[in-house]
Amino acid sequence: MRTPTALVLTAASAALLTSLSFSAAASGGLLRVGARNDARATTSLVNHGPGPALRLANRPGAPPLRVSSSRRVAGLNADRVDGWEASRLRTPVIVYRVGGDDDEGPWVVKTFPGLPAGWYVATYRVRVTFEAPADSHADLSIWFTTSTQPEVGRVDGSQAGGVLVLEATALVDARTPVSLRLHSPWAFNTQGSAVDALDSRVTFVPATALRQARTTYSAD
Repeated sequence: MRTPTALVLTAASAALLTSLSFSAAASGGLLRVGARNDARATTSLVNHGPGPALRLANRPGAPPLRVSSSRRVAGLNADRVDGWEASRLRTPVIVYRVGGDDDEGPWVVKTFPGLPAGWYVATYRVRVTFEAPADSHADLSIWFTTSTQPEVGRVDGSQAGGVLVLEATALVDARTPVSLRLHSPWAFNTQGSAVDALDSRVTFVPATALRQARTTYSAD
């Protein structure tokens, strides 16, 4: 039985068009929707009209885009990082400067007006000079006090003349007012300075701003 000539030509034409379509998509032709597109050079999309050059929409729960590289893309802005907005990625820090001529011991008690209620990782760094003989040791104790924490972050130091620097960090319950207490049997002065490295200060970082990273190991 002979195959009609028209049918043979139609099949050949279809094969030729398919081949040309694959070749065009791989070397500068139209992009095929819903199918794989191969190229041997960079594909650029230029929009000369208003609006974005590319819009991607997908069903809920599915990502609109996936890439196969972990390299950083220059100029690509992200509204969220791991589901967090930029405002939440900035760690808020509240700093109170302490020290100066008005802070003289043997007792100094500092309060922190305007500190919002909550839990904080609080750090103090205090520089003091003693009015004690150079050959004697002057002792100093510093700690935070709250209504639930009578004494937290305590450090005891001793200095034979010169400058004593004490610092510590503690988790502080500031849901009620917080105070920092300094005490010494000797008279002393806390030092303040316009130079940050020499300044006496207390820093509060909200505990909610810190994301805990946990690693689990198997015990032997």
